[in-house]
Amino acid sequence: MNSDLRKDKRLLLETINKLTAESKGILAADESTNTIGKRLNSIDVQNNHENRKRYRKMLFSTKDLEKYISGVILYEETFYDEYVPGITFSEYLKQRDIVPGIKVDQGLVSINDDDEKITKGLDTLNERCMDYYKNGARFTKWRCVFKIGEDLPSLELISQNIKILTEFAKISQNNNLVPIVEPEILMEGSHNINKCQNVTEDILRKLFKSLLTHDILLEGMILKVNMIKNGINSKENAGLEEIVSRTIQVLKNSVPERVAGIFFLSGGISETESTIILCNINKKLRVKPWSISFSYGRALQKSALRIWKGDDNNMNNARDKLLERSRANSLAVLGIESL
Repeated sequence: MNSDLRKDKRLLLETINKLTAESKGILAADESTNTIGKRLNSIDVQNNHENRKRYRKMLFSTKDLEKYISGVILYEETFYDEYVPGITFSEYLKQRDIVPGIKVDQGLVSINDDDEKITKGLDTLNERCMDYYKNGARFTKWRCVFKIGEDLPSLELISQNIKILTEFAKISQNNNLVPIVEPEILMEGSHNINKCQNVTEDILRKLFKSLLTHDILLEGMILKVNMIKNGINSKENAGLEEIVSRTIQVLKNSVPERVAGIFFLSGGISETESTIILCNINKKLRVKPWSISFSYGRALQKSALRIWKGDDNNMNNARDKLLERSRANSLAVLGIESL
């Protein structure tokens, strides 16, 4: 790494203050080309550059979005794309007082016969971060995934993913980019809520031990984490109160108070349920050291996508739905029900 680079605490905290502004959250619009293709295919729209750009342009031009959204995570293609000639998407968001960020991991690679996966992209990350910052990005996001099985996640996977997340955070901060560190426990599986809680807590404890050991500025990072819930194929179906209670227990037991923000991912939980859970977490945890908010993709976009259907005549109605979902989650950050 370039030895001349040094993290600037002032710059990191300036970005953190914007991202964790009261009642605001982050719109995750960082779907890879393949993933956004699945979304577009579901509404019979061809997955090409023009349609991907039209869709993101429709989302980001939503009137009053900045009232509820503090930052947007972009995919690299969108980050460098022009919103209009001469103005990139990153510049456009900044003009609207929304912080532009970027997903910097580059896909998953299997490491064993159980098909456990690590995330690649560290080898070029420093050079890319220098360019992202130069072009307006102020935060980054890196996702590692952990699936639960009888003997999973393995110690090998946990160790490798924590090393990767730590190095990602270090490189990001050394380039004055706030890292959103995302260790996601996947919902796929038949595990119960107790297993999800134990695995999540174990990984978070080990993660923060590593981050502290490597001098990561906790006040200058955000944790993006799953809610504590049973697997989608589980025989049990935990209720709202248990999900909220166990999620709060994990946060209290494993996340240092110095961490600036905890932003939940929806991870396949429905739009409505993800909002209700977030609201009840904030309602129950009135006194908290962290900003607790949302960094949702599908839970903000799904209904808007279905309304849009690739037809420009539907844009205003689709934007209205995105704004409605954003406002509902903004109220949930305050512990206020809107549904």
